[in-house]
Amino acid sequence: MPAWKVLFVLALGLACLGLALATLVVPLTASLGDDRWRWFGGLIIATVVTSALLVLFLRRSDRLLALDTYRGRSQ
Repeated sequence: MPAWKVLFVLALGLACLGLALATLVVPLTASLGDDRWRWFGGLIIATVVTSALLVLFLRRSDRLLALDTYRGRSQ
């Protein structure tokens, strides 16, 4: 696996973790009002989108790796 793919997975994983933690922390520490729910909504959407991108990339990479191994091109 090339180094850029490893770094990409690492970056997406850290982004997912950071967004998930922010989704929990920011609404709890925000002042009372509507802004708390807007922050929560925005962070939860960003977390879901980033997680979906990570899952899609990992599935694609796994499928391509399995296809190359099946064809006898193990790396």
